[in-house]
Amino acid sequence: MTQSPSEITLRQDMLRKAEQLVANGRNNEYGEPLDNMQRTAEMLAAYFGNRSGRSFEAEDVAAIGVILKLGRLAHNPAHEDSWTDIAGYAAIGYECIKKTSLAAGLGELLKDAVEN
Repeated sequence: MTQSPSEITLRQDMLRKAEQLVANGRNNEYGEPLDNMQRTAEMLAAYFGNRSGRSFEAEDVAAIGVILKLGRLAHNPAHEDSWTDIAGYAAIGYECIKKTSLAAGLGELLKDAVEN
């Protein structure tokens, strides 16, 4: 299957935008990528401890978002967008926990109803 020129052009345009982001302003906002990624890796290791991939839950993904933003804030604490994103990830994580808890509670009610 061949790709149309418009598909290739869309991809190239997106890659050019990504290149501009990573080659210019991101270092000013978040610091050197290696430093930022290493700092974030250390925070993720602390958060997850000895847990492995199969034990991760939806709220852990939200926590990863918070950790990523905290890693960025370590370089630039005044970056407002990172604070906003942290609030958003926190709200999502809380919602995930509540919905999971509600679903588990309903599952137990159904199980009890069937057994009785």
